[in-house]
Amino acid sequence: MPIKPTDPERERSRSEIGERIRSSRLAAGYTQAQLAAALSVTKNAVTNWESGSARPDLSLIAPLCRLLGISADTLLGCRPTGTQLTRREREHLALYRRLNVYDKASCDALLTSMVRGYDQAWLEEHRDDYLRLPQYELYFAAGSGHPLDAGTEESFAYLPRSGAAEAADFIVRVSGRSMEPTFPDGCRVLVERRTQLSPGEIGIFRLEDGEGIIKEYRRDGLHSHNPAFAVRTPGELGGVVCLGHVLGAVDESAAPTEHQTALLDDAAAVSRPRLRSL
Repeated sequence: MPIKPTDPERERSRSEIGERIRSSRLAAGYTQAQLAAALSVTKNAVTNWESGSARPDLSLIAPLCRLLGISADTLLGCRPTGTQLTRREREHLALYRRLNVYDKASCDALLTSMVRGYDQAWLEEHRDDYLRLPQYELYFAAGSGHPLDAGTEESFAYLPRSGAAEAADFIVRVSGRSMEPTFPDGCRVLVERRTQLSPGEIGIFRLEDGEGIIKEYRRDGLHSHNPAFAVRTPGELGGVVCLGHVLGAVDESAAPTEHQTALLDDAAAVSRPRLRSL
């Protein structure tokens, strides 16, 4: 009878889970025998888990995680779906819950004051590092099209100062795949307000029926970068209007966090300008 080959991925997964059980057990101060007794299993079972020759039964995952002070995501090596508390943070939370209502209020006030101080220091150091640009949460279509008058909302985005950001007048988001790989579906682009382009430049355009598109302008029409999409020729375009020159995609990795954006927004609220109509 042929021997079934082992699955390297499965073996590696068991080994990694076993190592996480072992390191968490040691950190929690349990011996193998103590952990086994707490879970009502044999010491050999724990030994097998840690060696990677077996995995805990599904029914044991929750009590095992509680004893080890880790999440199931951590035990199984899954990417966390949200903010995970560290062991030290859980200890602080447990201590906080033992306080009376007045001491909790004092802790709350102290933490709030400290965080506000950090926020103010960050703002004073970095507020001039970012440009505040109008952002249209309107999808200028790179393929399927989207009417430009479908309800543009007023909002702003903050980007690190750069040559392209300094030259841009606003930001819009691409929808569709016709400009891939240059501008993938969903990316944001920096736009300089212009009504004319030179051949080879990429722009955003409003068609006669109100459709908004992003294309490369050439003398024979508007071109996609995805070869699966045909050229939009002057004959079919009708009364096309150029709304701006696309300077490039926004570097999302350099954008401020949601919290930093809120700080910048609060600082700019007193002098917020009105958006100009496209």
